[in-house]
Amino acid sequence: MRALCAPSAQEDDSMWLLRYLIEYSLSSLLLGLLTALVCGVLSVLLAKALRPGASVQPVGLVMGGMLLAGVAVQAVLFFGALRVESTLSDAEEQIARASEVSEQVADVRLPELPPDMAGDAHAALSSYRWRRLGWGLTFIAVGTAVLALTARKKATAGYYGDDATALTTDYGFDINAYSYDD
Repeated sequence: MRALCAPSAQEDDSMWLLRYLIEYSLSSLLLGLLTALVCGVLSVLLAKALRPGASVQPVGLVMGGMLLAGVAVQAVLFFGALRVESTLSDAEEQIARASEVSEQVADVRLPELPPDMAGDAHAALSSYRWRRLGWGLTFIAVGTAVLALTARKKATAGYYGDDATALTTDYGFDINAYSYDD
């Protein structure tokens, strides 16, 4: 991760900060969406493993997609909190270095961040990340359960009796019973 540093001579302060915010926001967004996509694929594979031979129904896909959107939001927020925490750590280091340099050069001591303030910020961000992770895992579990519970068994060919054949489902429903063949 790139440290928060001063803008170059060509950039003015506002454009540098805007570029920095856009870069970190887009990276959090892309990581969150990629994580949600991977979780969605794993969720479908797990649902298919729980119900072998079943096909996912459209209602399950719609509900799973809505829950996947929730996973995406939680993942974006999670990665955003990671970025904020890394930026906070970088800012703490830069303040400490600037204080040391100013003390050596001009005998001026810059105010430092109070240790309890930095610790509180790290604790709050850690708690925030754990909540995002908990909600994301909840959405994944519910989405997988919805996909597995709404999946239906596919129709298979089967036999009734000695010489009569009929197409039946795994639930024993005779599809040919309603045939209009003469």
